[in-house]
Amino acid sequence: MTDISTLPIDIHCSKLLDWLRSRRHIKSEWPQKLSQIRQLISSAIGDMPENDEIATLLSNASLLTTTEADTKNIFGRYSSQRMKDWQNIIAKYEEDNVYLAEIASLLVDLAQYQIPGFKKRISRLEATIQLEKQVDKNEDEIDFGDDLFETEAMQSADYGIEEIAVVDDKNLKDSNCKSHPNVEESVARGEEALTVLENVFTNALLLTELLELKSFFKMRHHELNTDHFASELLFANDSVRLLANGMSFVEKWLQATEQIIQKLQDPVLCHLTELRSKAEYLEYLSSEIYSHKERTEKCRQTVDALNNRQKDATKEIQQLLEEIQNLAAIARDLKSFIEQNISKRYNNRKVNIVGSTVTI
Repeated sequence: MTDISTLPIDIHCSKLLDWLRSRRHIKSEWPQKLSQIRQLISSAIGDMPENDEIATLLSNASLLTTTEADTKNIFGRYSSQRMKDWQNIIAKYEEDNVYLAEIASLLVDLAQYQIPGFKKRISRLEATIQLEKQVDKNEDEIDFGDDLFETEAMQSADYGIEEIAVVDDKNLKDSNCKSHPNVEESVARGEEALTVLENVFTNALLLTELLELKSFFKMRHHELNTDHFASELLFANDSVRLLANGMSFVEKWLQATEQIIQKLQDPVLCHLTELRSKAEYLEYLSSEIYSHKERTEKCRQTVDALNNRQKDATKEIQQLLEEIQNLAAIARDLKSFIEQNISKRYNNRKVNIVGSTVTI
């Protein structure tokens, strides 16, 4: 039969205070007593003499022996009121194991709340940093449109300015010009004065015709790639010519048609066409460019703000990691103290505080 005294005592960290209370090591009213003790400590600190090591007094009351060494009576007891106050505080701490309850409460708070809270904060900051890195990556791929009008189409656009040929007057003398008094001279105005490409309607009509031509070449290209005799019957009269030209003929014209369509659909050329046909389009285009620049500037400001947030988040993570290390060291000391204290109460049986403290 196993001797129970050799079995370790396992206590879950979250149930530590309940375990101490159920074993009557501490009382339920320990928080009220702890509040009274803290008031006594505040009063005692206000009456302390100046000493460089006064900050460590709460953890080592024996320092008072250096400042109150001359206050002992004939029985070897301290007659100083300061020393009596601190001895009274220590006695109240030891009464009903209030000190044990406070240390257990600190350990639970560190292991269950403070350290996990810092770790969650670090996880959120790391997620934010990853998101901001993705934003930076997307920024490199974004075209902000700074070269909106610096395209090949603009360089090759025809603005309607043509060179005027100079005609020698001598050649006009030999010309057989006849006047026609009955014919009225007229000047093209409005849309009639625009060329085929400058007129929006004729431009769209031309583009439609080119798209139909492109569809025809694609269909013919598909027919030539298949073993279908219907096309040969359909084009029986032109079979010799088609066979001579073959696939290269269709591919050449298909490529040429696609290039023309691509140039006609270029955004810059479309803007120029609208400008030639509509006077009010210039104001609309100007407002669009201004709006585009505003959005671009806002995007850049947002990226800069995200970069600053990323730097701040990285710095905060380093600070939190240092804080976690400090708190973890304190938690380990508290855990070791409680385990040793409880072990003495149970004939030095091994005591293990398990739970959240395992990951500290």
